[in-house]
Amino acid sequence: MKRKKPNRRKTLVVNKEIQDRIVSKVSLFPMLALLVGAFSIMILSTQIKAEAAEEAAYLPSMGLFLFSVVGFVAVFGIILIRQAKIFSNQIAGPIYRICKSLEEVRAGNTDLRIQLREGDFNTEIADEINLLLDWMASKDQEEKNPTQASNELVETTPSLHS
Repeated sequence: MKRKKPNRRKTLVVNKEIQDRIVSKVSLFPMLALLVGAFSIMILSTQIKAEAAEEAAYLPSMGLFLFSVVGFVAVFGIILIRQAKIFSNQIAGPIYRICKSLEEVRAGNTDLRIQLREGDFNTEIADEINLLLDWMASKDQEEKNPTQASNELVETTPSLHS
């Protein structure tokens, strides 16, 4: 039985505009190369079929060959676009999560920390934002309790005479 991953997104499309740009940039050239290759094979096959007709030769497998090429292009194209969507989700999802978290922080929820999924991109940015939020919280705490913060600073500062 397949276990569900925790913190899994429910949808593959999180931020359509960003994901469409990523998918088109990732899959456009491979798809064009694949289509040019398939088109070249079809032209060559047509030429081979014409030459075979001139020699009165029968090529029973040529139709199956062309069908296989078209099938390969279709299946490969579907796989390519699906993988590009998954890849774009690993980029657009964290961007969406970070933006939503920053909106919450702006609204006053300073205790919030950004948590991304394993395998997501931009985890470094989320970690840095979390460090910034921790730093801001410590500065805020220092402003609220200046004497306690200075006492803690004295206690934790290493002595030159040690």
